[in-house]
Amino acid sequence: DLQCKTWTKPILMGLLFICMTPIGVGIGIGIRSSINPPAIILAQAILDSLSAGILLYNAYVSLMSIEINHNVGFRKSSLSRKVFCFLCMYLGAALMSVLGAWA
Repeated sequence: DLQCKTWTKPILMGLLFICMTPIGVGIGIGIRSSINPPAIILAQAILDSLSAGILLYNAYVSLMSIEINHNVGFRKSSLSRKVFCFLCMYLGAALMSVLGAWA
């Protein structure tokens, strides 16, 4: 929920967001011919790892905190069930990373 009194800031931020993608694409096309292939591969690997880190952060902090901290049933469950749930969560994350590396 935005806590803005007027619509000017959300509209300005939306327009800025809309303009950034074409500008980024233009910059990428402009510098594409001046970069050697190993640097492109390195830059792509760094950006892919950053986006994967952001996705993992969102998954663990935003989504899993709701399931763990705000779920009374989970908090009242036994230690072995909690350990099993965490192991399944980490196994799922490992399988998704293997799938991401393979695909």
